[in-house]
Amino acid sequence: MISIKLALPPALLALALASLLLAGPASAAEADHAYLQGDPLPLYFNKVGPYHNPQETYEYFTLPFCAPEGGVEGGAGVEGGAKYPTKYPTKYAGLGEVLEGHGFVHSGMSVQFATPQRAQPLCRVVLTEEEADVFKHAVLHHYWYQMYLDDLPVWGMVGEIYEHPTLAAATEGGGADAAAATTTAGVPASDPFKLYIYTHKRLSVAYNGNRVIEVNLTSQDPKLIEAGATLDFSYDVLWQETTKPFDTRFERYLDYSFFEHQIHWFSIFNSFMMVIFLVGIVAIILVRTLRNDYAKYMRDEEDLDETERGVGEESGWKQVHGDVFRSPPRLKVFAALYGAGHQLIALCLMLIFLSIASTLYVHRGAVVTTFIVCYGITSTWSGYMSGSFYKQHFYPRPSPGWIPTMCLTASIFPVASFGVLFSLNTVSLSYGSRSIPTTAAISLVLLWLFVAVPLTVGGTLLGRHLAPSASWPCRYVQRHTAPVLFGTAASERQ
Repeated sequence: MISIKLALPPALLALALASLLLAGPASAAEADHAYLQGDPLPLYFNKVGPYHNPQETYEYFTLPFCAPEGGVEGGAGVEGGAKYPTKYPTKYAGLGEVLEGHGFVHSGMSVQFATPQRAQPLCRVVLTEEEADVFKHAVLHHYWYQMYLDDLPVWGMVGEIYEHPTLAAATEGGGADAAAATTTAGVPASDPFKLYIYTHKRLSVAYNGNRVIEVNLTSQDPKLIEAGATLDFSYDVLWQETTKPFDTRFERYLDYSFFEHQIHWFSIFNSFMMVIFLVGIVAIILVRTLRNDYAKYMRDEEDLDETERGVGEESGWKQVHGDVFRSPPRLKVFAALYGAGHQLIALCLMLIFLSIASTLYVHRGAVVTTFIVCYGITSTWSGYMSGSFYKQHFYPRPSPGWIPTMCLTASIFPVASFGVLFSLNTVSLSYGSRSIPTTAAISLVLLWLFVAVPLTVGGTLLGRHLAPSASWPCRYVQRHTAPVLFGTAASERQ
């Protein structure tokens, strides 16, 4: 028997690990979005929250809706309401989806491709006083929820507020009438509004051939929310054929007010060339002017004649030209920030280019996933710029302290990001809102340790060995400073 061993480089192993962490499994039908008549289509609930604060989201079954088979358990809830832990089937979400706040749970609704279903019952719920208070809080704060059918999002409101008609007529003028309306119009002061919850969902699905093209939701059959009320939840699924192609099904989610106008490429190109021309003229003038100044400042003081030694007519940056290229007091921190800034610029440019060249908006979490991958790739550039910049301040002598500089470059942005993320996650947990799970946080740390850090180390080594020598355009004033970070003086090269 012949055994074959494949030795993969560490970089490929790291990329393979990143792919496994960022991607999520999917069935064959869900992956290619092709179905046969009667095939089941899973309908997932994603999140629920107040309409006027989209960042505050909760799990859908935080509200006492009908849960799928498997049952639910009671517990602490939102704003003192009922909470339902996950004993029902859920869908695995990739790292990008989790960081965007997505979390999918099966709705319990039976949806079959191209098969109409009418008046399908879900369950019957008799509201307790606690559950009624939860629904009232949700309706008063205009809670909405999000569902996904074949990766197409659809939104609906939990309920609606009906103002008492007598109260509405009395409060049209506002002011004092509004304050006295609850007593003079015969409306109880403690209950000027009636809160209703929608108990029926009607899904209208358009399909073309064997693919789902469009999904719409209509909420119907509002019922009054009160303790002891019996709510019969149900749903419809209606199907209709359409001629819209599958490739354009996400265009309805774009901002039509922005995309409805044609792009005048000739005008854009004309303006771009005009800007380039004007900038080129200004740059030529500045270069010719600064070249003479640089030649003057590179000469020794003894070589200057009487007219060139005067500084009275110098102004602006010329008066501090000797301090511009001098080592800063904290060279390690400055070099780390220098490398991280170059990385963020490259990251943004790469992300903008990929967003224009591809359709990232089609896939959930694709933008965040692309951001993470691009950050790992650009870590090499960060290490290179930081290492070369730090090396130039010591050239041609060795540059002590480059290892702490490399560690700072690799960690300065991630540590700050993790600090902000931890603070926001703590606030979310304290309010019971949806937060980033521990597994996602561990995945981010692993990606940073096994992808970003090694690439930063490689970039730093390349920068130290391939960086050109320092070629400052003018002389600088050498000044000694006290030892700073990591016990190394920033001006050791002087």
